Amino acid sequence: MEETESLINQDYIPIDKYHLVYIITYLLGVTTLLPWNFFITGEKYFHFKLRNTTLPSNTSYVTPLQHYFESSLAVSATIANVLCNIIVVIIVKRVGMKTRFITSFVSIILLLGLTVSFVKVNTNSYQTAFFVIVLLTIIFLSGSSAVLNATALGFASIMPTKYINALMGGQALGGTFASLANILALATLHSVTDSALLYFIIAILVTILTFFGYFYFYKLEFSRYYIFRDGSSYIYDVHENDKIINKHPGQSSTWTVFLKIWKWGFAALLTFAVTLSCFPAASSSIQPINDLGWFKRFYSPVVNFFVFNVTDLLGRIIAGKTCFLFKPKSSMLFLTTALLRIVFIPLIMLCNVQPREHMTVLFDNDYAAGIIIFFLGLSNGFISNTSMMLAPRLVENHEAEQTGTVLSLFVTIGLAIGSCFSVLVIKLV
Repeated sequence: MEETESLINQDYIPIDKYHLVYIITYLLGVTTLLPWNFFITGEKYFHFKLRNTTLPSNTSYVTPLQHYFESSLAVSATIANVLCNIIVVIIVKRVGMKTRFITSFVSIILLLGLTVSFVKVNTNSYQTAFFVIVLLTIIFLSGSSAVLNATALGFASIMPTKYINALMGGQALGGTFASLANILALATLHSVTDSALLYFIIAILVTILTFFGYFYFYKLEFSRYYIFRDGSSYIYDVHENDKIINKHPGQSSTWTVFLKIWKWGFAALLTFAVTLSCFPAASSSIQPINDLGWFKRFYSPVVNFFVFNVTDLLGRIIAGKTCFLFKPKSSMLFLTTALLRIVFIPLIMLCNVQPREHMTVLFDNDYAAGIIIFFLGLSNGFISNTSMMLAPRLVENHEAEQTGTVLSLFVTIGLAIGSCFSVLVIKLV
């Protein structure tokens, strides 16, 4: 207790020695979206499980379960995300940060373990049941990830701006990492199930690594300073079961925080709504015009997932480097830009998305889709990261954690809207 109080009252700000807090925050960002990234990037494994087993494996026939898998996955995940983010906003002052972190980490590890257990199981005789099991798994995984993400964003919001940039950059790096892991697994292992087994085991190992890395936040002086800082919205004694020892007397309501940051929140909401409307459900259904075996095998993993995730990461890096050029009151500019991104939805629909019944293909070039996805990812990373970094500048120190959880809720609602709209996009193509 005395150690904690002395840390709260110290007059100097510690330095982040060896950038350890920054590195762990980056790794935490990787892990927050890791389950989602690995599920959507591993589409070939799930399509293999949901294939028509009476037809040859190289057939282009798409079963109804395969056709609606990505959109169903997205809808299930984001509904769980919204509900759990709302819960986090409500309980943020009642349930300790450590409790939320540990619960979400353990849940994610167990659910990824459940996913691995089905990889080598023959599910041909109960494909519909397997489809339901996968959706239930992603619902609980997304709920756990939502708690982890909201808590991590709340934590990053009480520290300097570059740590929000680290968390957001880590999320994009997680997508890139998942894409690379998938490509390497496909390139080195010819069996779809062997690739998936290696793929999901990697996800579990990274999550476990981050779980252990998280505990260093309580050992490093820099992160401890911000956790226990006077004016922080949560000050916990880590030596006494994570109990609150000093609650800031001027707690703000969630509505007060909302009124300060709503423009940045809606910019993030619109950004993710547009992105999820066409990625990954519609974009992963884009088929290459070139029918060469190797080209067709790697087209979606590279052009759809890898290109998007790399450019998303690049956009977030650019946002981190140029954030100083914008003021917190620049929100209307970014809100308008986010709204203009709606043009990406028809552009993706006019690519060679298959199967299609209503629209004709306008972009019958394999590289056109790559260019569109390039700018989709770049703008997604830039606008979302800038919104997350500038919004906390509009609030007081003791409102920082609330700001993080409210921003997380905005993002999740955007993801939910985009996921639901993605089903309509697929039907309209």
